[in-house]
Amino acid sequence: MRMSEKSFQYMVSTLVVLLNVHWWAYAGSCFKKSRSTNTNCICRYLFPRNRVPRTNFHRTGVRLCR
Repeated sequence: MRMSEKSFQYMVSTLVVLLNVHWWAYAGSCFKKSRSTNTNCICRYLFPRNRVPRTNFHRTGVRLCR
């Protein structure tokens, strides 16, 4: 049985809220200078990320609607 569209949207929204955060357990590796950041004060994986209007799939990655 497939879930309703409303249930699916709720589950996706819940996952985005739970996973679009910085996991402090990895703080030692996240706050380092890298190609994406010039300082050790910003998570080098750029979390939390900005909202995007729609989910996009591309060979370079996925941008989730949030």
